[in-house]
This record gives sequence, structure tokens and C-alpha cells, in this order.
Amino acid sequence: FLQADATRTEVTDRAAQTGDTVNIDYVGKVDGVEFEGGSAQGTELELGSGSFIGANGDYQGFEDQIVGHNKGEQFDITVQFPDTYTNTEMAGKVAVFTITLNGIYTVDVPKLTDKWVKENSVEATTVKEYKKEIKEKIVQSPAYPPHCRAPEFGSVLSIAVFPSSRLLYLSQFLLSHRFFYLSLQ
Repeated sequence: FLQADATRTEVTDRAAQTGDTVNIDYVGKVDGVEFEGGSAQGTELELGSGSFIGANGDYQGFEDQIVGHNKGEQFDITVQFPDTYTNTEMAGKVAVFTITLNGIYTVDVPKLTDKWVKENSVEATTVKEYKKEIKEKIVQSPAYPPHCRAPEFGSVLSIAVFPSSRLLYLSQFLLSHRFFYLSLQ
């Protein structure tokens, strides 16, 4: 919800930094051959998010190697897939990705405040009321497992706001080990 009100500003006067969002094209190769799922165009990536392959062995992480580059640059990075990678064919392999850095952006997401809630919620007027409203909507959602609506599971659904990431994190860890996240960035 907060993400919808975010402002995005293009960075033109410096290189990419951790925390920036970049738009990239990339082509991945192992032993000089492109591999399935290793290429994409126009991918949005927040540097430092840990969304892509992290540091492994002697190799820096995918995102770390984009830091320091400027818009318009094309460059190669080398990463190693972890031995425990879910695609066992790629596990432990070293890949070279040719990156084209299409753009660098800063994203300013509004903070979850009473003022924001008053301007954006139909029912709530405070952050506390808003959290309650969202929790109720999730619990009543058809996507929420019916067995989790029982009173004995009521305390399992937890809501916590992490100011540094501005994320409203709603989770349950039940027999099914399902997690629910609601981004309020």
C-alpha cells in the first residue's frame, strides 16, 4: 500500500549504490553457453535486497557487482551458484552474466504514520487501527487457510512493523508452514 505512493527519482550523477533500484538486462552463461532462466530484460532490482545470487566461495554476489557501475554501462560479472541451489543442474557452477545497466533510481516510500492512514484508509485513522484493519482483512480473505481462523490459532498471526524496511510483515507459522506477507512499502 505504501509502495503505491512511493516516488521514484532517476539517478544520473553517480554510480549505483546499495539501496538503489536498478533496471537491468542480463544474459547468463555457464561454460560460454546461455542457460535456461539465466537471461532477462528490464528487470527491476533493489541492490542489497538479497534477491539474486549472493556471495559464494571466491565470488562476490550478483547485486554487489552492480554497485559502482553507471547507467548505460555493459559489463560482465561472475558468480557461483551455491552447492545447495534448488536447481541441482546449476548447483556449484560458476556463471558469467553480461549486464546492461539501463537505469538507476532512488525510491522514496512514505512512512506508515497516522497522517498517511487518514489519507489512505477508508476506515482507520491511526496506525494501530490500520494494522487491525489489515489483519482482519487477511484473516477474512479466501486465501487465508480456513483451519487458521479457529480461535486457538488467533495468537499465531503476528504483525510487526520494521521501520528500517518499512514493511508490514504478517506471518503465521502453522502446521502448513505457510507465510503471508503484506508489503506496505
